[in-house]
Amino acid sequence: KIPISFKVHWTVPLEEVLQPVMAHNCLLVVAMLAAPVSAFVQTGAHQVWRSAYRIHTAAAVQDTWQSWLFMSGNCVDANVPWTSCLLVGLGLSYTVTSSQKHRRKRVIQAAGTNNLNLYRFIMKGAEQCSLHEVASKEVSTLCGLAALGTEALNHRKVYTISQLAHWKFYRICRGLVALEGAKEKSDNEDAEMNVNRALDKEWETKPLAEILEAPLSALQGLTPEDDQLFGKCRVKTIRQLGNWKFARWAEAI
Repeated sequence: KIPISFKVHWTVPLEEVLQPVMAHNCLLVVAMLAAPVSAFVQTGAHQVWRSAYRIHTAAAVQDTWQSWLFMSGNCVDANVPWTSCLLVGLGLSYTVTSSQKHRRKRVIQAAGTNNLNLYRFIMKGAEQCSLHEVASKEVSTLCGLAALGTEALNHRKVYTISQLAHWKFYRICRGLVALEGAKEKSDNEDAEMNVNRALDKEWETKPLAEILEAPLSALQGLTPEDDQLFGKCRVKTIRQLGNWKFARWAEAI
């Protein structure tokens, strides 16, 4: 047995041999890098942005893909380094991925604009409810009202936010506060407008400035007990009840 040895002499540079292989196999690398991020987006979200961004995304991918085909053809001819082909593939992957991220961001923003955030007005458990549902909830749902305010309102059979918004004593006080800017003419004996039905008799002839500083018991239907209950909530005058933030929140809701 005679040992035989072979020697292989490369006449073609290794780079030229690998370029066609890299050019054809780079498509597989691009496919792996451009894994669809949209698979992680909720199904309903696709319907929101699909028609809006289809043209823009298709144009971006088409331009990059045409560049890829051009570079791939040149790589086969060994006129362009294979690293350029890889960079083009990475560019296609980045284009698809960034476009999908942009669309997901817009979907989230669009969804956020359809929700009215009232976290500063209502308790945490009611933040996800509709306005109609919030209006029918108890007054204790208003953030910060606490037990003292709830007790004072329940004493007057005001149990829900809707009832607080339409509570006649608050509406009277709010109207008086709004009329404060009107100038009074004490020498006008022909004036017939008054709020006698809203006030006790001893306050009927008082000027508006004094009426606003009167206690709540000056209103017909409220008693000194109401003065004590609302006083614990720092509502001691007609002006303060007319500007009471919880009643204003309820009215807005």
